[in-house]
Amino acid sequence: MKFLLAILRWIVGLSLNHPWLVVSAFFILAAAGFASMPHIVVSTNLMAGVGESNAVINLTRENTEKFGEQDSLIIVLEFPEPPGEDRLPFIKGISEAVGGIPDVRRVRYRMLDPDDPKQVDRFLRSFLLGMNQRERQGIEKIFSDKGISDAVRRSKNRLFLAENPYLAHKILEDPLEIGQFISHSMQRRIGSITLGDVYLLISGPDSVLFLIQVTPDFTSSNIGKSKELVARVKKIVPQKIAELNSKYHLVENTADLRWFLTGKTAFQTESDEIFDRETGTLLLISVSLVAIIFLSIYRSIISSIILTIPLLAGVGPNYGFLYVAYNEVNPVVMGATGVLLGLGAEYGVHLWGRFREEYNLVHDYRRAAFNAYAHTGPPVILGALTGMIAFFCLCLSSQPALVQFGYFGAVGLGFTVVATLFLVPAMISILSTFKKDRYPTLKASFSTVATAFRAKPSFIIALSLILIAVGSIFAFRVTYEKDLFRVFLARDMVSMAVSKKISHNFKSNFTQPTLLSFNVDDIQTGLEYQRRLDEMIERLMARDHEIASFDSISYLLAPDSLRNLNAEQLGKIYEKWPELDAEFKAKVGSADLSKQASDVMKLSFNSTGAVLADLSIGRFEDDPGAADLEQSWYVAKIKGKYRFLTQVRYSDAITDSQQLKKADLKIAEAAKSLPVRLYISGTRQTMEAILSSLVSELFRLGIYAFVSLIVIFFAVFPNPLGVGLCLIPMIGSFAITLGVLSFAGMGLPFSIVCVAPLVFGFSIHNGIHVVMGSLHEKGGTVTSTMARITPRAILTSLTIMAGFVAMITSKHYSMEFLGWAMVVGMLSAAPLTLITLPAFLYVIEKMRKGGQNEFE
Repeated sequence: MKFLLAILRWIVGLSLNHPWLVVSAFFILAAAGFASMPHIVVSTNLMAGVGESNAVINLTRENTEKFGEQDSLIIVLEFPEPPGEDRLPFIKGISEAVGGIPDVRRVRYRMLDPDDPKQVDRFLRSFLLGMNQRERQGIEKIFSDKGISDAVRRSKNRLFLAENPYLAHKILEDPLEIGQFISHSMQRRIGSITLGDVYLLISGPDSVLFLIQVTPDFTSSNIGKSKELVARVKKIVPQKIAELNSKYHLVENTADLRWFLTGKTAFQTESDEIFDRETGTLLLISVSLVAIIFLSIYRSIISSIILTIPLLAGVGPNYGFLYVAYNEVNPVVMGATGVLLGLGAEYGVHLWGRFREEYNLVHDYRRAAFNAYAHTGPPVILGALTGMIAFFCLCLSSQPALVQFGYFGAVGLGFTVVATLFLVPAMISILSTFKKDRYPTLKASFSTVATAFRAKPSFIIALSLILIAVGSIFAFRVTYEKDLFRVFLARDMVSMAVSKKISHNFKSNFTQPTLLSFNVDDIQTGLEYQRRLDEMIERLMARDHEIASFDSISYLLAPDSLRNLNAEQLGKIYEKWPELDAEFKAKVGSADLSKQASDVMKLSFNSTGAVLADLSIGRFEDDPGAADLEQSWYVAKIKGKYRFLTQVRYSDAITDSQQLKKADLKIAEAAKSLPVRLYISGTRQTMEAILSSLVSELFRLGIYAFVSLIVIFFAVFPNPLGVGLCLIPMIGSFAITLGVLSFAGMGLPFSIVCVAPLVFGFSIHNGIHVVMGSLHEKGGTVTSTMARITPRAILTSLTIMAGFVAMITSKHYSMEFLGWAMVVGMLSAAPLTLITLPAFLYVIEKMRKGGQNEFE
């Protein structure tokens, strides 16, 4: 303590003797720090460096980088009524325009081109060679006398109903309805692709909604690139709609054709835009409220400016530190200036308050400054040290954002307390040259609060312990927020509403797909396992009706063993081809069709026979490079092994995170029968992994901080009593805060990282002043200490709440949670510090004096 007092005396002497030098030095440091702000590179990738030791996060990142983030951006076209036959070139034109945008890896607006004979032939061959048992039975029924007879009859009936020439031609080209059979089989595998549309477009059942699925060449967490892509799409799509509508006239007015963006890229972009708009508004409200409080209590603009100068002198150099220390800074860190302003304001308030008291006694600014620092300097430094320790503990995290936030907070508090300690005496010296007294003076005494602890101290203590105990019970029940999109995204977003709409329309959850993957040494083994996985998923679909669809490589490629089996079955069908051909010609001849229509149907039947002939004799070599692009969405070589990817979409009726998690567990349980380990990943799983690991890590780091604070307190207060008393506001307010939030049903988001240092710091800072003033200051009593401390503590508590109360209105749950947590934290910390803590001290004081108190 003597060494600390010696340092404080040196600081006061230096600053009083060379005030302009001190002010100039800190002004230069602050100016240089603030000048570096525009040059600080804020990371645009929210996932940069996150969860490097987490298997789920790494797997999701690896899969999205290699395979692309499917459904990352979806363009939704909503026509007022089903458009005409020109919808194909219209949607194709928009898709090709979007496909030409930089950073777009893939655009998908339909399954295949039905007018491309080679593509259709390749697709038919892939399906026939990859059939499962149910599909083989279906094909055998089609290629039977009864199957042919029924198919020709239905085709004839559909021809009479078909007014669209294109549709009529497609019916003639598929007389055995093989296309319909494949379409029905493929709906489970493809899911989002509604193959009922004659152009095989990705359309809803009412043929009003059409989707264009865009896979960017980056992950949706890269906010910078996401914003650029969305901006380009928003510019190109309306121009293309106007251009194409003037050509095809699908709608009378282009305003009648509504279009929207949805998907993860759209979510992140819109949420970030809302955050940018809110930040300015909330900051303005917070600063205004803080200014009103300062002006109301000090009733002086000059005093408010004087109190603000050390804060700016501390915050400025901290930005310089970030610029020098990091190549990229997490956005959360850059938005944490308010944390330092709130924490740092307390140092100046206590020092100026104590100086004012000493100056009123001795009327000598130099003596008053030395006396103020001798009495209030140690608790100010101790308070700053506790806050720095709380932040430094975050630096032990494995999450880069937490580490940066820890260094930012700790170093920032260090700069702020140093700036305050040097600048307060310097400004005291400068203000002494004014003829009028310009020293900041609190105009409110809060005498009622300052003496409240004396009413019924035993009752106050008992009631406080009960509230802390109840808060602790509920605090132990708190968990992280289950609604993951609520945590990471803003509410009431247009893109999210659109996602819910199309999910309901397609009966498939577009926003939370699950990725299944496994690794094998060779392709054939992987294809075998993929088939078994497909069968397992289909059984779950039939049993639980939770899975809406799944998408795997199986529709493109089958293992050789299955190909050989299907080729053998197709060979048996082709052996009966003469009889089947005769039956077909007889039924077509009796169908009373035109010669042209009959010829088209017979030509199609013969081409199907040629396909069967090729497949039956083993002529099914893959067309080199024909399907490589499609296969690359499902199979990739990673770290020397082949990784197979399957995308699963759940039913739109399942939106609760816990239900989705249980559905994941059902897949994992069913997959235990596979000879290879199945990994489950995806955006939702990544969010949950980030949040759960973050919350659990914060509890671990909180223990480090708590133990470190106790060690520091023992170094300052060499007796357990002082340590225990200082911890009452800290532990009590934090327990009550978590208890209230748990009781209100508010789960923990990632902003809990800010709550612990703030509640710990503010509650313990004022507590240190109360304990040291009551127990360690010569001639100090609880009553005199509270008369001095209460106005300052209330002022700092009010400014803190003013800084955070605006966040309650935020559309981002994490900011809303932080606002409520800090309001509840201050509302509990203030009475625990100003009423409960002095009640303990008052009882101890009475016991030491034999039950009599000189102030009664």
